[in-house]
Amino acid sequence: MFVMPAALGWRFAAFFFEKMGGLNLNQASTSNCTSLAADEAITHAAALVFCHHHAPIERIKRLAKDQMAEFAKKTCRKHDQLVCVALESFDHLGADFESAMNKRYRKAIPLEQIILRGTSEKPLAACISDIAKRITILRQSESFARSQLRRLVSEMLAAPPGKVGELAMFKSKNSEMWPPHAFRNAGEIERKHLHDDLLPLFWNSPAALWIQLEELWDYALP
Repeated sequence: MFVMPAALGWRFAAFFFEKMGGLNLNQASTSNCTSLAADEAITHAAALVFCHHHAPIERIKRLAKDQMAEFAKKTCRKHDQLVCVALESFDHLGADFESAMNKRYRKAIPLEQIILRGTSEKPLAACISDIAKRITILRQSESFARSQLRRLVSEMLAAPPGKVGELAMFKSKNSEMWPPHAFRNAGEIERKHLHDDLLPLFWNSPAALWIQLEELWDYALP
């Protein structure tokens, strides 16, 4: 377990997966695992919790290790995985992580889509760094408003499940893919970052993209 200022958390996650990515049993100098061949890559599941510095450390530790990381392992063990959550108040989460996340996102996305795994072309460490880079550009853009992002996510979470995809989807216009109407003022650079660069890192799911952008907006720092 590592405890650090929130501003360093995202960068540390990229550092961790960069150093551990592709490690096998031979390189790790261990032989206490018999389920893998010695040259088969070891995968890792990690949890990243952004919380107040007064949050009870032992409860945060149990949340990260026993619930969030185990949730990722339960869904898949073939890839490196990162699960992130921003807690305004620890008490608001309750005892069960999965139930709390289902309540928070109201089934707007499959819960598995809050997990970051990387892509076939890009390992997880590179994806974590890329997400920070793209979000930083959006934060600095005058044509992409955080208030509109927050409003869109609120509308998605309030909508019936069958309506979420329609609210979140990109639409083709003049041979370009445009984000939802809330971002009608987004420039060409912002549209490219959203559709071409960020969307593939969030399961190619527009709904997951908007929800995760809102979740990570203040924390995915380069």
